[in-house]
Amino acid sequence: MNIQVDYNKKLNLSNGMTLAQTLEYMRHHPWNFYYVGAGNNWGNNEKTTDEYRIRREKIDKIGSMINTVPMPAFWMGIDTYDYAAFDTIAHELLDGHPDRWFVPRIYMEPPHDWLRANPEEVCVYWNGPTDPEVIASM
Repeated sequence: MNIQVDYNKKLNLSNGMTLAQTLEYMRHHPWNFYYVGAGNNWGNNEKTTDEYRIRREKIDKIGSMINTVPMPAFWMGIDTYDYAAFDTIAHELLDGHPDRWFVPRIYMEPPHDWLRANPEEVCVYWNGPTDPEVIASM
């Protein structure tokens, strides 16, 4: 497969940067991998939203405007999705801060009911079972 990418194409961003400019910016500016969002919506922790806002302000002072955060699962089941936690995190991080960048880390883990219903689509180890019935029973 040969994919052609137009690096001079303007992205649909409010800053009007091209893809090449965006990649260059991301390459030369610090990234924040720190959890700086809305309390318990950010995993299993006891931090409050206020504690995260204080930490976020400190990170803003050092100039880390690119934020990458692991997102909670939103694929709940076959044809069932729940984006509430995703929306909360995005709003907590971006509301009132138009210069921040958000690069979500989205895990591609299908729910168990989908895995059982689609064993032929499941990734297995090279020496693992290949029979769909065996995979579905796991």
